[in-house]
Amino acid sequence: MNTLQAKNTSLSVTVVGLLALVLIIGTQAATAQEPAKVLLLLHGMNSSPDTWNDFVALKFKDSCAIIANGVLTDNPAPNLQGVLCYRVRFGSFDLSSGRVGLEGITATSSSSGDFSSFRDLGREVRRAVRGILDRHRNAETVLVAHSRGGLAARAFLQQRAGFRVKASVVGLLTTGAPHRGSRLARFYKYLEGHPRGSCCQGDWKVVDFLRGKRKCRVGLIRIENPTRLDVRRPTISDLADDSPAIDKLNSGITLLPAAIQYGQIVYRGLDLGILKTDIPLFDDYSIFGDGICDQVSTEAERFMLGDNMPSQYPGDGVLPGASQRYFNLPRFSGDPTKLHRLGVDSGIMHTEETEQEAHISAVLAAMMGSWWTGQ
Repeated sequence: MNTLQAKNTSLSVTVVGLLALVLIIGTQAATAQEPAKVLLLLHGMNSSPDTWNDFVALKFKDSCAIIANGVLTDNPAPNLQGVLCYRVRFGSFDLSSGRVGLEGITATSSSSGDFSSFRDLGREVRRAVRGILDRHRNAETVLVAHSRGGLAARAFLQQRAGFRVKASVVGLLTTGAPHRGSRLARFYKYLEGHPRGSCCQGDWKVVDFLRGKRKCRVGLIRIENPTRLDVRRPTISDLADDSPAIDKLNSGITLLPAAIQYGQIVYRGLDLGILKTDIPLFDDYSIFGDGICDQVSTEAERFMLGDNMPSQYPGDGVLPGASQRYFNLPRFSGDPTKLHRLGVDSGIMHTEETEQEAHISAVLAAMMGSWWTGQ
């Protein structure tokens, strides 16, 4: 080989090598910029991240890190579709809120956000999403929210600040969320006007039964409430259908981003007031009527329902189906092509909704396509 040929060969090798290097660097850069897919789960009142355990076990093999006050600890492993799972633990503003419930109760370290305003719950969601972005810089996040978690998600998305954080959210799915509040939560205002000891002993027996401080006797059987609920917490007042907090949140619905995907799951099939359906040997437990255990007085029932019957508010026992819808709220500006609905009439209780993996996955697939399915 002469000198010219050697130079040409060397030049060719150099060019090929440079092209290969450029290709490798370009591929690595593209891979590095691929956005992380994140599902962020939000629990409701009187609850915790554990409410999602069944869903997490089925879809993420129990790998779903908890975020508290914006702090991420564990590193979750992506599922087979490449989606990462995180879940928020609400309550970081409870102690500092200064809110006092009925009978002078105040927040403890495990108050689930039940002493926080919708605004502060929204701040917790914002901190969680910001923490996700700090770890996964190009993350695309879908919020999946149960019960009051749906209002926390909206409170975050309806904030005017934090554009970069909000812009990373590509979808919102709510399931059994009280977008219009619930008549059942009017019980708080009734109790406020009828303090313990002044009257209405039967109504306070219901309060104590629900929070696990009283057992009721049915024949020879003593029954206690396995899913404890303290209706003296101020979040109950916020969730009433006629509360200023609900009105204020819904008046700001025009601030929801129009371009993202939205989903709602609405559960029907149970009369309002049914809180337990599987008590052995007995009918469902309702706080209304003349059933087993303790029921509210006729006066309290009228305060909550007016002249209507519980059967006129079919839903999940806690929320009427109509209250779980937000697409039809006045001035909601979501793109009609990006709204995805599922109605379920099988009588699923409010506390069972986070376990309905098939329903949640079906709506996520409709919303997000291959982002969720991996296909």
